Amino acid sequence: MTLIIVLFWQVELPNSIRPVYSSLMEGVIICFTGFKDKGTLQYLCSLAHQMGASIRRDMATSITHVVAYTVTGSKYKVLLE
Repeated sequence: MTLIIVLFWQVELPNSIRPVYSSLMEGVIICFTGFKDKGTLQYLCSLAHQMGASIRRDMATSITHVVAYTVTGSKYKVLLE
């Protein structure tokens, strides 16, 4: 199916070191906050990467989405200001 889309719409395949199964999140930059369980965080990061998203550890103006475990974290509070 991807080959058909590439040929028909004449789009380039994503250049990624990780497997990309979908480009739905291409251009999305995510920052996760408040996740204590490293396994859960790795799983969520893997899913985001597989859909073409980028992950950042620290808040920056380039962040397009924040995924917060709770609404009490410092990164979440920065968003409210």
